[in-house]
Amino acid sequence: MSRQAVLAVLERAASDTSFLAELADRPTEVLEGYELDLREVVVLVSGDIKALEEWLGKLDERLLKWPKCRLQQLNPELSEEERQEEVEEAAWDIVAIRGMLKAEAEAKRLKTRSKEVIDSGQGCP
Repeated sequence: MSRQAVLAVLERAASDTSFLAELADRPTEVLEGYELDLREVVVLVSGDIKALEEWLGKLDERLLKWPKCRLQQLNPELSEEERQEEVEEAAWDIVAIRGMLKAEAEAKRLKTRSKEVIDSGQGCP
């Protein structure tokens, strides 16, 4: 985990209201400017406080500004605990889907490469 990158996002969201608004409107695009892996992006986009605190330790209210904002934005009618449960489930669904898409793309790449090798006559006799 890139602790510094995750903290940088949380710090900026806590201190820069225009960044917070951009993050709320188009989180995935905004996070592209940071060196984050897929799991970190999923956790930040979903507002998964539990995962953030497992990685970073207990966060103060200031650093919880973005995750709480996101949870409220995604599920305004639920309690904070109910929102957190939904977020955890959704985050793992996103990770699984992305994994399947990557596997599918790799299979397609390998199939194309195999065809190229066979068509070029470089394949096994």
